[in-house]
Amino acid sequence: DLRITTSSDYTIPVVPYAIDYSWQIDPLEAGTISGNTSTGNVIWSPTYLGTAMISVKAMNECGESDYSEAFEVTVDNTVGLPEIPENLDLLIYPNPCSGAVRLRYLIHDIGYLISDLYDISGKKIRELVHEEKIPGVYEMEIDLSDVPEGVYFLKMQAGEQVIVRKLVKIK
Repeated sequence: DLRITTSSDYTIPVVPYAIDYSWQIDPLEAGTISGNTSTGNVIWSPTYLGTAMISVKAMNECGESDYSEAFEVTVDNTVGLPEIPENLDLLIYPNPCSGAVRLRYLIHDIGYLISDLYDISGKKIRELVHEEKIPGVYEMEIDLSDVPEGVYFLKMQAGEQVIVRKLVKIK
């Protein structure tokens, strides 16, 4: 999903006696692929939607193999927020996360927004937002690199409406 990720790594088992690898992506308009090891990295084109095929070949001083059987990847882009009849909606991505996480929230009415992060025991570990907001869609990034692995809860309150979402932090 291009809304969530802009690049992907693909890894194959190391080929015995291989010195170098050559990665390819088809169609070319899907993105650019790089890497000369057993891991290739695709930077996805933000405008491409559809199926992409990824393959790799191994090389050494004696020659090169044929390209591998292609790995099929479906590239999609979910955009926008659903229509919400409430005063507040919240999207967290990526979830689970390993470092930074993005929040996208929609506010329908002018009001005070409160958002905090809690650990599994209910202890508040971070104050995120405490300010008046006008109607609209907002995005923010939260760096959680200093937070240990585990399950957390993000609580947002706008007026009388409260939303709690689970957030998982991994390595």
